[in-house]
Amino acid sequence: MLMYGRFLAKVVVALALVCTDAAAFAEDAPKTPGAGDDYVWHWSKRCRNPKWIAAAVVLDDRTVYTSTIPLCRVKRADILSGQTQSMLTFVLRDRTRSLFGESIGTQIEGNIWEAGSESGAVTLGISASENGRVLLNTLHSANPNSAVASAIAHGLTIKTYPKTSPQQNSSAQKGS
Repeated sequence: MLMYGRFLAKVVVALALVCTDAAAFAEDAPKTPGAGDDYVWHWSKRCRNPKWIAAAVVLDDRTVYTSTIPLCRVKRADILSGQTQSMLTFVLRDRTRSLFGESIGTQIEGNIWEAGSESGAVTLGISASENGRVLLNTLHSANPNSAVASAIAHGLTIKTYPKTSPQQNSSAQKGS
């Protein structure tokens, strides 16, 4: 049973990483000629005039990670399939309890990436793992014009909110 759980967790992560481009989701793909002309929010460092949002990971009312994300309004059809994707990486450790069934005090790696592009929001994928074992894989809808919070475990929340500039103290970022 444990091997099946690990196998299933790896499959879920693999599918999440493969399906990160908005055009890969059947419900988002253009259904009629010209439907790819709709404008969506997209995470890209290539924006001329980006709209900035902050992404914060909060554990027991204490911010343990924060970073900014540049968002652009682009035509859905202009989002390139297979382009290098930006990803934020952070580390969690709770020395008083388990967050996802791991041993207390275990170091957990978290990742945030773009999982989808919509007209009113960008969908962020949130994952957590330890030593290759997937503990969490979920979604958060980030609205570039308002604050949004999603509880992802007891005492653990992802928050996104508008920023006026990218100036901030942040942890390492990977990707383009």
